[in-house]
Parts: sequence; C-alpha cells; structure tokens
Amino acid sequence: MIAYLPRDGALLPRIEHAINKGYTSALFSTSSASLGKKAQAGGSLYGLNITLHQRVIVFAGGESLTHDEQVVGAVGIAGGTAEQVQQVADHVVKGFTSRCAASAGKLKRPQCGRLISKG
Repeated sequence: MIAYLPRDGALLPRIEHAINKGYTSALFSTSSASLGKKAQAGGSLYGLNITLHQRVIVFAGGESLTHDEQVVGAVGIAGGTAEQVQQVADHVVKGFTSRCAASAGKLKRPQCGRLISKG
C-alpha cells in the first residue's frame, strides 16, 4: 500500500474493508464485486471470502488498476451503499486510466498514480 486516506470519523470496519477490497482486487486482478457473484453459494468460487485469513472481500468497491495489461495497483472504497462505493471506485479507475494515457507519450515511464484506499 502506498497511501490510505480515511474520512474523518471513519469506523474501523470501513477502514479494514477499504484496504481489503483493494488487496482482493489486486490479488485476483478483477473487481471485488465480480468475485462476489462467483463466491455465492453454488458459485465457482464459493467460500473464497473465508480464505487468506479472511482478507478477501467479495462485494462492491474494489477495482484493480492496470497499465499495459498488467495490474499495477488497486483501489478500495468503503463507507456507502454498494452502488455508491462502486461509483467512486469506477471514477478512480477512469482517472487513473486517463492519467496513464496522458503521460504515456511524454515520458519513458508513464506517471499513472498510486494505490489509494479511501474509507
């Protein structure tokens, strides 16, 4: 983790959820929400959320950040409804992607940003 930006008054579960959503998305190279669908009873990844010392979070708010088709980080958002946190996570991914694209032609190593978890 490079940065963690909690909101004033963020509760401990939100802090842990934000960090672990980012961890989950980076680890599995996908969104935590998409893993959630597969981790439900009968799904191909049923029980995933109780692995890895229960750090795997399988609901909305975690997104991997990619550059040149490689995961270079992740974002984890917590503290709102599933729709709210996913909207914020999607916005962060869009900003990250735009920043990478804007710097790609100007620098030998694009300045894409950093992993940030926001609770």
